[in-house]
Amino acid sequence: MQGINFTRIIFRSIDKLLDLPQNPASLEKKLGDVRCEQNIVYSEKYPDMALDLYYLPRESGKYPVIFEIHGGGFSAGDKKYRRCLSRYYAKHTGAMVVTPNYGVGAENPCPLPMQQLVAAANWAADNADKYGMDLSRFVVTGDSAGAYYACFLAALQDSEYLQDLYESKLKPTVTAAVLNCGVYNMRKKLADDNRLIVRGICRELTGMSLEDAVKSPYFKGLSLTSHVTEKFPETLLIYSENDIFCQGQGESLLRKLRRLRVPVRSICAKSLLDNHTYSLIWVTAKARQTNDKIIEFLNGHFAPSPAKDPEPPA
Repeated sequence: MQGINFTRIIFRSIDKLLDLPQNPASLEKKLGDVRCEQNIVYSEKYPDMALDLYYLPRESGKYPVIFEIHGGGFSAGDKKYRRCLSRYYAKHTGAMVVTPNYGVGAENPCPLPMQQLVAAANWAADNADKYGMDLSRFVVTGDSAGAYYACFLAALQDSEYLQDLYESKLKPTVTAAVLNCGVYNMRKKLADDNRLIVRGICRELTGMSLEDAVKSPYFKGLSLTSHVTEKFPETLLIYSENDIFCQGQGESLLRKLRRLRVPVRSICAKSLLDNHTYSLIWVTAKARQTNDKIIEFLNGHFAPSPAKDPEPPA
């Protein structure tokens, strides 16, 4: 079996098998007061790509924004699999959750997914007034491949190199990031890990074999840790010590952020049971604690800044 097929089968099977655990009916019922506007096409250039909006109706005030990106090993996934998580964020933060689809698999190779996600974020900026979104509080978040893309958006805004490479520029300013079990140093991952599934991920992301991908002009840009600067937004970094897909990646990014003195908090799961993107499954104590910490981080970021003391009289 070729790597591309093997990888795709694994991640599409994960989507099907974990749909119910990630979206338990009992929890969805509790979150039923959250409204959802579905399948809004976000760019004329990508008419087959759409996003959903989740929010609690309000009579006044604007919504801070959570831009939630689903994962799926760069070969699978869909916004519908994050419907419960999106409702949960909206319910407990009062934010508007924007969750887009983007191209997956080798038929949608880099840089297409990056450009589509930038287009979706720019749609939010262009439609902020229509939907009452507060762009001064714009958080990117994602899990697995979604965490990679969320990190990409956060790094893109201050990197002329990435903007030129991907011919993309963000309209909204990313003010915080919640990164859940992602790969952030893709070049190191591909160089150090020769497993069939990793080679398959390379083909799904780039549309090329590993041997050809290293010659691609985009290959240097795939290593996001190289493009993280001291201007990276405040971050909540979630990782698993025994991650079967991304072991060591969270720790590496954490060291880089701390070295740059970027405000960062981290959550590390140590149990084998709390593995890759463990917080998406609501049943373990660590998953529940982590989801509580995510809400705490988001609400802390969304809280109004303390009023400055008045200037003393001259």
